[in-house]
Amino acid sequence: MRRKLLLTGLLAATVLFTAACSPMGQSKQKPLTGIDACFNEELGHYNESPSVIRQGATQYMFYTRNETKNDDTTDTIAVRKATLSGGKWSYGDAKTILRPSENGWDKASVFGADVVKGKFAFEGKTYSYLMVYSGSSKSNRGNAQIGFAVSETIDGEYIRVSDKPLVVFDKTTQTPVGLKNYKGAVEPSIVSYDQKGKVTVFYTFYGYFECNYAMQFDLSDLSAIKKSGNVRVNTAGVADGVENTMLYSGDWVYDPDEDMYAVCRNYGGKVSGLPTVSEAVQTLKASGADIYKINDNAPNENTMLTAVWSLYNNKQRRISAVHTAMDSPDGEDMTRTNGYKRIYNGCIASDAYGYTISSREINVYFTSSALSGAEGLEGDEYKFTPMIHEYTIGRGA
Repeated sequence: MRRKLLLTGLLAATVLFTAACSPMGQSKQKPLTGIDACFNEELGHYNESPSVIRQGATQYMFYTRNETKNDDTTDTIAVRKATLSGGKWSYGDAKTILRPSENGWDKASVFGADVVKGKFAFEGKTYSYLMVYSGSSKSNRGNAQIGFAVSETIDGEYIRVSDKPLVVFDKTTQTPVGLKNYKGAVEPSIVSYDQKGKVTVFYTFYGYFECNYAMQFDLSDLSAIKKSGNVRVNTAGVADGVENTMLYSGDWVYDPDEDMYAVCRNYGGKVSGLPTVSEAVQTLKASGADIYKINDNAPNENTMLTAVWSLYNNKQRRISAVHTAMDSPDGEDMTRTNGYKRIYNGCIASDAYGYTISSREINVYFTSSALSGAEGLEGDEYKFTPMIHEYTIGRGA
């Protein structure tokens, strides 16, 4: 049975779909312990960090995928095109659209991409789509930086616009002694603010101090890029029990009708045990007028910061293993699945400009992973279990 969870307003309902399973020969399958994945791929390839653009009855999912089976050092950016039929998205095959450079700042890994539509002049041509992505010269994605690439079509192969990163991370500036490896500037999310060449790039900065930044760019002429300084995003109101609460791996979409941002972020940061990723994602909303506000007083024991962020639905604090577990259908063994123990790096489906599709609900896509040593897995096979799932949340008070 194909399964998908739907939460609308304050009510949760389970929707069951039927899907045909393609024969995979002797290939080993990924462990399915909760709601179905958006598409099936055998164990050996990971599918992570989705970004979804919807255009009517067609949508495109950009995500991170290892190009070489059973090799976790071959990150690429892939895309799958899906069509809507009978209330269900049917995805085509994976297409690689960006690989690491031959010799540069992103020569080992490219990952965590987002795409926006506009008008971007580059080397005598005007391109309609721009990708922002994380890249690293290390196969472990360490000390990552952020770059841009362009394409004439949304799912065409993308061309780098520079041999240098556009958002720089320099590990030597982080501490007096300089550690060898940080996560860096990663997980960029892009929103257009003129539907042409002007964009805002939001990203997470993992250095000695961890925080969220936004930068504005005029990319109308990619040979003469104009950019603002990085502005720290106000995270007041974000809470999950972690001391340094922030919008970990935040994916941003903008609602122009209400001047509101919605964000999907990792809930609580990393956890112990492999893989060391989040156990849940969370959706929040904030006024566009508030996200850059600076508090007049520094926080101390006698002051409280005015909350900027609130839950997108106040009955849905997070999407976790509990929310992705499933009851067996009637007539079958009445047991309940455990759901997914690792849920991380989610996104909110948007239109091509990074705007919300609806002001009343959001379609969240997130990554799941099995644990190291889970039943049926051997050695490092857990690294290749990540899948992408869909979950719908109605907007709450």
